[in-house]
Amino acid sequence: MLEAAEARGVPRGGDMSGPRRICREAASSPAFQGYQREFVRHLRDPSRFGPPAQVPAERIGIYVELVRNKIDDNLRSCFPVTSALLGASRWDGLVRRFIARHCCLSPLYRQIPDEFLAFIQNNWKDTSEPPFLAELVHFEWMELHLAIANDGLSDEPLDQDGSLLDGIPVFVPVRALLRYAYPVHRIVPERRAGFGEQKEATFLLGFRDRADTVRFVEFNAATSALLDRLMAGGSTGRDVLRQLASEFDFRDPEAILAFGLGILSRLREQGAILGSRPVLSRSNLME
Repeated sequence: MLEAAEARGVPRGGDMSGPRRICREAASSPAFQGYQREFVRHLRDPSRFGPPAQVPAERIGIYVELVRNKIDDNLRSCFPVTSALLGASRWDGLVRRFIARHCCLSPLYRQIPDEFLAFIQNNWKDTSEPPFLAELVHFEWMELHLAIANDGLSDEPLDQDGSLLDGIPVFVPVRALLRYAYPVHRIVPERRAGFGEQKEATFLLGFRDRADTVRFVEFNAATSALLDRLMAGGSTGRDVLRQLASEFDFRDPEAILAFGLGILSRLREQGAILGSRPVLSRSNLME
């Protein structure tokens, strides 16, 4: 075996530096790179680009279907409502157009849903699709995003039963305030008829609780403004509610405090708020 290896130019002891160098040189040659471009063009869009010369269509067809099936499986698992809503034929066409047209910025398989979302939001202009398609895809992507995001939970102490008015409410670290023109969280493929004809401003809080369960809570525009300011940190519930009462010219500020406390208390019960931290006084800061 050693003599045979030496006859092929591989030194005794198994030194493969020579063959590796030859492979690197071949890979960098214009002819090989051109072959790779033809091969990939056919994999992505076989209806427009034929296979490289001297490559049997039936053989390369195996790779075409392998690429499509792997990407399709990934996307179906992340966007089950979208795929069911469109049906097999329209979904298949959408996936094929994504493969053919979208220039992915990440080589990672787990980031294919991110790339699909970018394709839908920035490049997909087919008016025959439902008008809420981009928002539905974003909503389903957000569920995955919240499920896998790092929590980044602070070690700073908090009071789980502390006052949400006089203290600073502490939200779970994995969260997102969402606003859609359509109520995409209510879409059920089996009851698609008539949905999406009328826009309906929709406000949602998506979050992952301490049990690692992703949840979505719907609320109105005023509550969205309340949560947006509180999530910025540093303000008590009472201060933010008084600011909103002044800005929206509410005649009964105390009623707004009671209303806001009810909302924050429910969010604590649902797991979106972990508790509160006390406001640090000037003397505390000087210590």
